[in-house]
Amino acid sequence: MKLGLLWYDADKRVSPQQRLAEAASRFAERFGRPANCCHVHPEELFADPAISVVADPFILKHHFWVGRDEALEPERPRRRRKAEAPARPPDVQSSAVPEPPPLAAVVVEVVSRPSRRAPPCRA
Repeated sequence: MKLGLLWYDADKRVSPQQRLAEAASRFAERFGRPANCCHVHPEELFADPAISVVADPFILKHHFWVGRDEALEPERPRRRRKAEAPARPPDVQSSAVPEPPPLAAVVVEVVSRPSRRAPPCRA
């Protein structure tokens, strides 16, 4: 999972499925895509019909790490490039765009000027 939302909810009056549903709706609201995976502490592992719940010892108790796991997404078919037509030289007679005039030669003249520094002091 590359993108996730860490959600803390220690309310024992609400079931873990309801807390996960609240965290998943916040994830979808924030990132624009629904969550498909949730990591929880191993002692708080539960089953959810909509989201895959994974036991992770690095997650603290009462925390839900909700996100999209790319490994759980179905394989998307790759788009193929369209066959490119062979390159043809343009017709000289049918070209509607005139050729630009040649660029003028740039002449740079370097002028050296005498230094205006004071002569060095000799003591």
